[in-house]
Amino acid sequence: MPVSVPSNPPALHCELTQQVRGGTVSISGLVTTSDPRTGTYQLRIMKTGPAGTSVLNQGGAFTTSPPGASAVGHMAFTIEAGANYKAHLRVTSGEISAECEGGHERL
Repeated sequence: MPVSVPSNPPALHCELTQQVRGGTVSISGLVTTSDPRTGTYQLRIMKTGPAGTSVLNQGGAFTTSPPGASAVGHMAFTIEAGANYKAHLRVTSGEISAECEGGHERL
């Protein structure tokens, strides 16, 4: 009979939530940890399109209380037709870090 090894959640995990409504984009980061932790986050968004290029940066500290996710960073910006954006979130706690990305193109 095969032995099943339980899968442990990662010590540090991040994800991006994105909402696009018309020409406005809202992006937020979420951090999940396996035990209570403190750390820092860096959220970077690069938008390119007919109107040019913009880079948005936000960073700060976070504290988590598992099992729920902790919100880190929030940005809202407009995006015109033909533009696109890429979002990158990096979270660090002690010697471990996690990264996640997202993006969208408005046609």
